[in-house]
Amino acid sequence: MKRQTGFVASMTLIALLVLTLAGGAMVVMSTRAVKAADQAVEDVVMVDLSRLYNNDGVATADDPIDGDLDGLGWSLVAEEMPASGSIIKVDGVSFRVPETLTEPFVENNVQLLGQRIDVLPGRYYDVYFLATATNGSKKADVTFVYADGSTGQSELRVSDWCGEAKPHEVAAVQMTGRYGPEGKQNLKVTIFATKLAVDPQKELTRIEFGEEVNIHLFALSLGKKPGLLQVAAAPLFQPPVAVKQVDISSAFNQDGISTAANPSDGNLDNVGWSLAAEVMPPSGKVSKLAGVDFQMPDYTDGKLNNIEARGQELKIPAGQYHALYMLALAHNGGQRSKLAINYADGSTQVVDLMVSDWCGGPDYGEGVAIEMPYRYDRKGKSGPACRLFRLWWNLDPAKTVTSITLPDNPNIHVFAISLGLPEAE
Repeated sequence: MKRQTGFVASMTLIALLVLTLAGGAMVVMSTRAVKAADQAVEDVVMVDLSRLYNNDGVATADDPIDGDLDGLGWSLVAEEMPASGSIIKVDGVSFRVPETLTEPFVENNVQLLGQRIDVLPGRYYDVYFLATATNGSKKADVTFVYADGSTGQSELRVSDWCGEAKPHEVAAVQMTGRYGPEGKQNLKVTIFATKLAVDPQKELTRIEFGEEVNIHLFALSLGKKPGLLQVAAAPLFQPPVAVKQVDISSAFNQDGISTAANPSDGNLDNVGWSLAAEVMPPSGKVSKLAGVDFQMPDYTDGKLNNIEARGQELKIPAGQYHALYMLALAHNGGQRSKLAINYADGSTQVVDLMVSDWCGGPDYGEGVAIEMPYRYDRKGKSGPACRLFRLWWNLDPAKTVTSITLPDNPNIHVFAISLGLPEAE
């Protein structure tokens, strides 16, 4: 069986790459074309991960138990992977495929164990990842460290290898099956391409990962131009210096929170399920959630405590703000709508309002504001676990905001809104 997770390969394998992105079918180039391809592509810096490989996740038909991607004996199929050590193109972005056919037990991907990766210092727009997840879709914290000592926080989200690509991903490599102890199982598996935004005005020097052993990283690249991968990248969240909470209680039109004493009080999804007050922040108080201070609603039985989006215009304290923050969730699946931000000069900024289902996600780059181990049905405590999300949008700080207009989508629920201030007031 393969070496145990955590063993860092001492072998120096061919550098992993990610270049530009834009189109459709996967193209495999001969390894003899690597030098020419590298010279032709000027939009990325390719990061060598080979010294960090700590997992063998690929097996062959001759030895189907060689790899162990998921810790349960299942692995990717070498014969259906692009040629070992070659370069593939996905939507115009090039990735270097690791060595997958060398025997025995050659590590070919990085399980995230809190690694810190020094990169070629430079100003970049996006960081590109070639990765997959096991044992369900997974997420990991990512910190971008800049030469001036500042940092940026983001979250790498990767779908399960047996699942489908989410809006923030591209299905980069697909296989008709996987290998296990008894040979090949006919179950489609996928390696995904995704990206995270970084600050192009600052010099990036290092990338630091949180720990999530179920995320497997095969390649990493740095984009010197924007828009190389056509997916909905999660924006880089910067915690606000200070915020102003907006009182939206007069617009509440729905009761989606219940208490243990009266679990049938709320009805968030119109079929009897509700959030559990006991596992939420203190009722009616300001709480810092996913980096933002929000005014929580009153959870008292019988009180309305959220806005079911039905096209309402919500008045905002007129002023100049840097960002709009929202505490929200969706039911009946993730929802994709539009939000209008209205300025005093008559102009309107229309942005995407995408929020994940309260029993899933985050699927659209949101921050998880509250993680709740259970919810209520009409009889009492029940599963599954559910979440409230922090959404945010940059505003034009030179303009005065007067209101926002919610979409007409009653599957979206808004619990709180805050505005980012340039400095403490």
